[in-house]
Amino acid sequence: MRKIAFIPARAGSKRFPNKNIFPLSGKPLLIWTIESFIKSNCFDEIIFSSDSLEYNDIVKDFIKS
Repeated sequence: MRKIAFIPARAGSKRFPNKNIFPLSGKPLLIWTIESFIKSNCFDEIIFSSDSLEYNDIVKDFIKS
């Protein structure tokens, strides 16, 4: 059985705008999450989904590097 992780990152937080891309120690929060999933070696596939083109671009840039 394949293990698939799904990481949703919705834009539009009212209390903390753009919290998913807020930099923490030089990286956006969502990149910390994705890296943790990758380093865990627990998943066969990791799917990232967002309603924000900016968030998607940040993840694409991370994957390229």
